[in-house]
Amino acid sequence: MAWERKLMRTVRVRNVQKSGTLARLLASIADMGASVGSIEMLTETAQSIVRDITVYADDEEHMDHVIETMRVNEGTRVLEVRDDVLQVHQKARSPFARVSPSIRLPCCAVCIRRAWRKFA
Repeated sequence: MAWERKLMRTVRVRNVQKSGTLARLLASIADMGASVGSIEMLTETAQSIVRDITVYADDEEHMDHVIETMRVNEGTRVLEVRDDVLQVHQKARSPFARVSPSIRLPCCAVCIRRAWRKFA
């Protein structure tokens, strides 16, 4: 699939509680040629809403431009940018996650491809 060749980041943002703020943010991401995956609302107050937004870009440079566009969006503050795939790999310590002492399963599609190459 085409999204498999994209760079993915989860961006945590705080938007002011004002009509149109999220719409402008999503439009600015689309105008940069990036795609939006999931949007998860984490907290909501009378003044602001914190969300995790999954963003897909072509490469690292493209992602940097998209995140900078998000930073300058009126009413939006970027709180954190995460590489969730990298975090999974760092937590696993190896390309395989342990299910039991004798069974290991690949933690993601990249590791599955690596494992298949070893046996092919």
